[in-house]
Amino acid sequence: MVALFDQERVTEIHEYNLVREARQEGHSAGRQEGREEDIRAMVLTLKEFTTDKVAIAQKLIKQFELLP
Repeated sequence: MVALFDQERVTEIHEYNLVREARQEGHSAGRQEGREEDIRAMVLTLKEFTTDKVAIAQKLIKQFELLP
């Protein structure tokens, strides 16, 4: 159980760092393009950990404050 929690925490930290890096790189390309790049980066990252499209969509909605 502890290992599962640790893996989930590591995954969250990794996702956060990827999104943050994508945002930093995206600001020079423009706000909208940067946001799209952030979303693409997060989708690719999430696909490494799950193939559940619903879970990926839920994470995107939460992270980017999107409408369902």
